[in-house]
Amino acid sequence: MSHAEAGEAESRRLDIGLPVDQLRKPIRDVLSGASEVAELTLEAVNRRGKPIVCRLSASPLKGDDGSRPGVILMMENADA
Repeated sequence: MSHAEAGEAESRRLDIGLPVDQLRKPIRDVLSGASEVAELTLEAVNRRGKPIVCRLSASPLKGDDGSRPGVILMMENADA
């Protein structure tokens, strides 16, 4: 999804074919330090409307001071 398509919308409110609400807890766990890495598999829909299975991994973005100001999300097609 391009910036023009997304505009100023919140990422959890975007209809990108991925159930982003299911990412909330894994992201919180990584940000809080409760989990170092969170991995999950979700059913999604690609840009062509085809159902796919995505494997996602959430890792902390670590600051120099040890803080966790963000999360890095990696996604791959689990069907491939």
